[in-house]
Amino acid sequence: MRKDIAEIQGRLAESDFGFISDGNRSLNNDIYPKVKEEYPSLCDDEFRCSDTCSGGHDQPEWKHAVRRVLDMLKNNPESRVNKHSDRGIWNFGESETEDTMEFPRTETTEYETTTTTRSVSSELRSAVVEAYGKCCLMSDIDHPRLLDVAHILPWSEYPDHRQSPENMVVLSKLHHAAFDAHLFTIDEDFRVRNHPEFTTESEFLRETLLKREDERIELPRSAEVASENLREHNQGVEWL
Repeated sequence: MRKDIAEIQGRLAESDFGFISDGNRSLNNDIYPKVKEEYPSLCDDEFRCSDTCSGGHDQPEWKHAVRRVLDMLKNNPESRVNKHSDRGIWNFGESETEDTMEFPRTETTEYETTTTTRSVSSELRSAVVEAYGKCCLMSDIDHPRLLDVAHILPWSEYPDHRQSPENMVVLSKLHHAAFDAHLFTIDEDFRVRNHPEFTTESEFLRETLLKREDERIELPRSAEVASENLREHNQGVEWL
């Protein structure tokens, strides 16, 4: 993957498309222009999808990168990105946050309007973030809008674990995206494991992931991660 394509994917994942205002937005008329406005140096219209794949479409590869990140974030219950039922339309919105020190086992919510929005309760989210010292487990990122409560066992496949703090870790949006993409994982002994073909020009990712291969993560005392959830998650990580 070319450096500029990898970089724009990383920036989009970390920003959670925060530069796009809430509401329904057209991929062609709203999202692509806003991405190009935000990252002009990373949007090379001359580098086409067909340059990287014999079956690729004749359009800029950076647009393909935008779609990849959108598709990845739509499966993240902490993301503001949702797929609209109409083709080519995406919905952007924000979840609420509140502060509390407890882990209330309240019901998760799933409701449908023109899009499906999935999230844990704001009380549970705040309690889990608080348990991690309001900081990403893999880095020093601590801005609340850049933090996700990441599910170890996927939301869609394990409904009984959706509201369990034992199935949650606090990650930055970038690390959450990397975790869901199986670029890295944490084994049942809480050691960092990286995909053997994971390479990056990002010094931040090298420092927070690649250089920490086999390092044992020290979880905060208040965290409740279950090692069996990590074990089951890693059964689906094809390169382990």
